Amino acid sequence: MSTPVESRPLQVTRFIKAPRERVFAAWTNPDHVRAWFGPANCRVLDAQIDLRVGGKYRFHVQSDPMGEMAVGGEYREITAPSKLVFTWRWEDDEDWDRIESVVTVEFESKTGGTEVRITHDGFPSPESGGRHEHGWNGCLDKLETLMAGE
Repeated sequence: MSTPVESRPLQVTRFIKAPRERVFAAWTNPDHVRAWFGPANCRVLDAQIDLRVGGKYRFHVQSDPMGEMAVGGEYREITAPSKLVFTWRWEDDEDWDRIESVVTVEFESKTGGTEVRITHDGFPSPESGGRHEHGWNGCLDKLETLMAGE
């Protein structure tokens, strides 16, 4: 793997009005992931999750501006319901050919809900970091809406 160009980790935090166990489950259940993953202009065509350390995940998505894409990786840490750590790599994108970034998602119980903190480290370019900031915020917008409706 090459060294990522973008060295500053992306951090996104959101308060979700739902119990930590429910929010954690939304990240680890393929049916739930299909409902919230991706920004508003994105939909999940398929989500596969092998939830164990060393297990793989793969999300096949369609986005209006980008077409069909797939992202996947491997779980490095699973501490239910407080933390997920997994690698992240876009398939069929030459910018990501030699890059494997790492995403850490922390779930902290707060009064009235859960604080979700996403740290994503290791992008191939600053532009990619900006696109992922938009993407993670869009994911959390949809997750917030999903959790409010249940």
